[in-house]
Amino acid sequence: MSDFARVRRLQGVIAKATAASTHLEVARLVVEEGVAAIGGWIGALWLATGDGNLELVHWVGVEPGRRFRRIPLGSDSPLALAVRTSTPVWIASRAE
Repeated sequence: MSDFARVRRLQGVIAKATAASTHLEVARLVVEEGVAAIGGWIGALWLATGDGNLELVHWVGVEPGRRFRRIPLGSDSPLALAVRTSTPVWIASRAE
């Protein structure tokens, strides 16, 4: 898929998400359409809760285990670190 086609598809995702009526519908659209638009096979979306956790809202591909459904924002998990620092965390191997 060309870069132009990928951008057009992502723009379509944004348009659909804007028309969505609930945050769960937005999560589903962003994850499913977004992963497909970039040619991916796995993706997930967590939302920060008022009690200091990250809660799994939607996923595609491999189902996250039970321990990944609710993650304390203060934990040392790569996801929590990325959210706290607003920077990506790249993991090159399972050992990391």
